[in-house]
Amino acid sequence: MRPITTAERERLAPVLDETEIPVCVDPELEMIDGFALGGQAVGWLPGRRRVVLREEVFESYDNEQLRGLVAHELGHHLGPHTFVSYFAKSVGMVLGVAVIGGGLLQWLRTWDLWRLAFLLIAAILLLPALQMWSAAVSRRLEYDANRRAIELLGDSAPVEALLEPRTDEPRPSTIREYYGELCYPWPHPADQLAALGEK
Repeated sequence: MRPITTAERERLAPVLDETEIPVCVDPELEMIDGFALGGQAVGWLPGRRRVVLREEVFESYDNEQLRGLVAHELGHHLGPHTFVSYFAKSVGMVLGVAVIGGGLLQWLRTWDLWRLAFLLIAAILLLPALQMWSAAVSRRLEYDANRRAIELLGDSAPVEALLEPRTDEPRPSTIREYYGELCYPWPHPADQLAALGEK
């Protein structure tokens, strides 16, 4: 991870002038579900928050898109999104462990096949439900980050420029793809773009 260069700072100046949250670059920013993140809001405690950008975005994005990306990530910090996301995932994990772990302990005490059947059904239903719930929370935060980015900039054009090139991404057409979309943490870019006009 490295600090942004003077040239990179100049490209981001209109956004950086609106915040004290540091922006840095990570050439190896992680991938999620095979998707290379352009940027990420990291940390939720005061003094630990920062925006991390993938190095490649300075080559593949124009200045307007870069500003939209940074403003969007700052939008996550303007709302307590990193904390909310962490809390939602933690609640889901605790709930899953409590239900499945509790059921497993009950079964180990009784060796009752009906309890085992109930435990397996609960696991089959609960784990996907928790994954979809976590993804739904994440998608809601994405919409809110866009709204806060526009408020920060006083202009929707950078966020629109960031979203528009991806609005023709394919939509799900099979049950498996619909389920994948329900578990996906980002709304479709076309839906995000449409939501900007509703603000």
